[in-house]
Parts: sequence; structure tokens; C-alpha cells
Amino acid sequence: MPETKKQNPTLKQQGPVLPLGIPDSSGRLHKDLAWRPWRMAEERELADKIGDKQLNMGQQVSYVLATMYTQLGPHNLSAMDFINRLLVISQMSMGDVFYAYMWLRVQALGPDLVLTLKLAQKGDVRFTADLMSTEIVTAETQEQACFNYSLTTPIAIRGKPVTAFKLGPIKWGSTEGVKSGDFANKALLKSMTMRSAIVGADSFEQITLSDADLNELTKRDFEAMHHLMDQNNIGPVMIVEDTYEGVPFKVGIDWRYDSFFAVSSE
Repeated sequence: MPETKKQNPTLKQQGPVLPLGIPDSSGRLHKDLAWRPWRMAEERELADKIGDKQLNMGQQVSYVLATMYTQLGPHNLSAMDFINRLLVISQMSMGDVFYAYMWLRVQALGPDLVLTLKLAQKGDVRFTADLMSTEIVTAETQEQACFNYSLTTPIAIRGKPVTAFKLGPIKWGSTEGVKSGDFANKALLKSMTMRSAIVGADSFEQITLSDADLNELTKRDFEAMHHLMDQNNIGPVMIVEDTYEGVPFKVGIDWRYDSFFAVSSE
């Protein structure tokens, strides 16, 4: 019989449960979320923390989660100082971070998110997306979130031949070190996220890569690996696809704090 494709849950169906989860010291994944109510007191606290700091998008997300969440997986953030909360978030998977961020937005402001579409036939139009209908890709174990890629052109890393990589979820910390202006530099972003996602190579039991370690990687393998990373993402599906008055569109979400946590009027 043909294999039945897994039906991914929506944000509404998933609820306050991380799509992958955070491992404890034994490797068991914990998926629970708990958060503070977002009142004027929390608004002022966030304003003091973010203020006029020149934070990039990744840092803004981290500051919001570190301020508003009391529990992330096995971690009781209420018992931690702010720096250690940020450290916990930097080690989370990108999919879990975006999920927690999206879930918090829905709790604070509701599910409606107004997007600006640029349609050739109609110019700029505004479309209201329902975040609760966002499809969520989940995994029950760390291994389910990993996949292998065989290089078309083997390379050498630290004097050893490498013919295949094992890749896993991208760590959120790989976005926090990107300068604000570099988010438009797709090649730089791809390089940083790829290094974060590589958890093994056939000549190494464990490896943490530097940029220089991947200098021999060909363009063909570089792009193919990133395509697989996109296909195997755990967490919210990041692109909104729909139709507006019969015109199909795809649009990405602006995750910056001032945009994502704002109420847009029609």
C-alpha cells in the first residue's frame, strides 16, 4: 500500500507544546510552555530591555521570549537571571523558538496578522492571515529531526575525507550573531545556519565546524543541503500561501518585535 503522508497539525491543534522540544541532561525532550500575561507592566519591562539597543531580529526574538516565558521545556525561567534565560533560548532549535514566539503573539494579540502583499495586478494590498491556521511540522525525537546528505563532491576537513553530513535542527544562536544589515545577505545567513545544522560527518564522531572547514564545499552541494534543510524544517511553516481575490500569493512574516507584536488597522 502507498505510504500515507503525515498530516501536520495547525497551531490551534498543537497548542502550548513545542514542536520538537528541549532535551534535559538525560536527552529526554520536554515540550511544555508557560508564559506571563502581557500587561502594561510587561510592556514597560520589554521597553526597558529592548529600548534603543541596536538588536538584530534574532536578538529581539530572544529578548521577548526571555522576558515573557516562565517555562521553556525543562527550564524554569522564573528561577534564572536574564543572561541565563537568553542562553537557554540560544541553544533551542529555530523551529521551537519561532513556535514559542508565534504562540505568545496569539495569546497577547489574537490570531489575526495583517500582511502587506505586493501583487502585480493590484499593487500593495493588505491581507489578514489567521496564525491559528499555521501548519506546524513536529518531531517526537531528536533523531526524527535529523537527516543525511551525501556530497556529490567529497571534501577534506582537517585532513580527513568527508563524503556525507548528518544535519539536524538549526540552533537559534546562529541567528543572534548576525548583524542587522546582514539579514539581507542570504549567502552569509546560509553559511551560518548550515554550520549550526551540521551535527556529524562520516569521518568524525562529533564535530563543531568553522567557516574555514567548509571552504571546499561546492556550490551544488551547498545549495542542495540548504534545500533539504528547508524541506526538513521542524516548527511553523514560515511562508503564508493563499489567494487574494483569485490571485495566488506567497509572503514571508516580518518577525521583528515592532512589526510582529503590533496591531495593524485595516
